[in-house]
Amino acid sequence: MDETLVRLTQRAIETAIVALQELRQYLLAASPSETVAAELECTERLINALGKEKKASSELIERHIRLTTADVRLTSRHAEEN
Repeated sequence: MDETLVRLTQRAIETAIVALQELRQYLLAASPSETVAAELECTERLINALGKEKKASSELIERHIRLTTADVRLTSRHAEEN
């Protein structure tokens, strides 16, 4: 289940990044203006932020999986000792 959560999270972020990259390409092809430049800058910041979010969320989920697995092992070992 945790691995499914990792894949779903990554897929959602990747989908958003692809959409923002398409928007970026559209803005680059648009007629230059202050508005387009501001939107382009905002889009590039969002792409970068989502990339960082993807990395951070993956690390947190993987840590959660490791801690959960370690806790299960610890609980099982403790149960065997009693």
